[in-house]
Amino acid sequence: MRTLIAALLVLAATASVAEASQGSGLAYVAAGGQGRPGGVWLARADGSGARRMAAGEAPLLSPDGRKLALARAESRPGRRALLILSPRRRVVGRYFHFDQGVEPLAWSPDSRYLAVWALGSFSKEQPRLTIVDTVARRVRTVARGEIEGASFAPEGADRLAFGLGHRQLFSTPRDLYVVRAGGGRPRRLTDDGNSLNPVWSRQGILYDRRTLREPEPSRGPFLPAYEVFLFRNGGSVQITHLEPEPLVAGLVPVAVSADGNHLLANYYEERFGPVRSFPWAVDVPTGTAQPLTPLESGYVAEGRGISRDGSQVLVEDEPAGLNRRLSDSSIGTIPFSGGPERNLVKAAGLPSWSLAGNAAWSPGPW
Repeated sequence: MRTLIAALLVLAATASVAEASQGSGLAYVAAGGQGRPGGVWLARADGSGARRMAAGEAPLLSPDGRKLALARAESRPGRRALLILSPRRRVVGRYFHFDQGVEPLAWSPDSRYLAVWALGSFSKEQPRLTIVDTVARRVRTVARGEIEGASFAPEGADRLAFGLGHRQLFSTPRDLYVVRAGGGRPRRLTDDGNSLNPVWSRQGILYDRRTLREPEPSRGPFLPAYEVFLFRNGGSVQITHLEPEPLVAGLVPVAVSADGNHLLANYYEERFGPVRSFPWAVDVPTGTAQPLTPLESGYVAEGRGISRDGSQVLVEDEPAGLNRRLSDSSIGTIPFSGGPERNLVKAAGLPSWSLAGNAAWSPGPW
């Protein structure tokens, strides 16, 4: 009997690894407790068959499910490294040794290139956007400054779109740039000074155009107002027309379906104290946008990914409030058309889904 049980456990673990390696995995950070160690875990796309991969944070699973990037603290206090693991926990890449931070941002569709935000040890050093070639094991810096989103082209040559500001002050200009992953200098796409948070789709590059608001002496600055635009053929068209009120930032693009028609965005507001977020569904052809969770609920949620066919949205939710804890968070899916959430993992957050359509990283509304 023990032999049979052991064999079944091995078979289950092998199936989990095989499924992840075929591009249908879910990575996340789990809170420790109740017999489960914390750290980065890898499971099937539905949350089953979970296995602990390593201590670390900010997991990002490649589109083919064969590479898991994560940030991990080194033995020296405060130092970070970027690790890339196989589904069998083998280290296939190790990059950077920075004192202040490193975070994987986006994978190219062929799972070869990885965009990474990095910050060195000097207090006056600007953050930098780097591209890791995981095949040639080369790293190159493509931009320095305030990185405002990053997203690879979903098809064709490996190109990366990103938002960039050259000064930390948020009211200073931000514009979109594009660079080839294999080499070359970035090329600026916009020159309005208010373009950021790109998500590259088959229809073009979806992004935010912001409107800065005048601060009030009684309360300080408002969040900028965001509307989603589409850049293609050298020009831009406005997609959403929400006209956010003063305490609402609007929509920040997160991920888009394979056909480019279904956009997941996060809606940010500060009407009731701290900034809150909610996942929204945007139909790109019509510009129709609707919330996927109630805005009046006692929970906040962030969209983290969308399925390739656009039917399901991956979300992380937790109770609203200042003292948020990973143990109170959960991961689930919601139909893009709306409906009840299906819980996948409890006491976990920061999910990354290899079933997703083209995703991007953005810093939020600030």
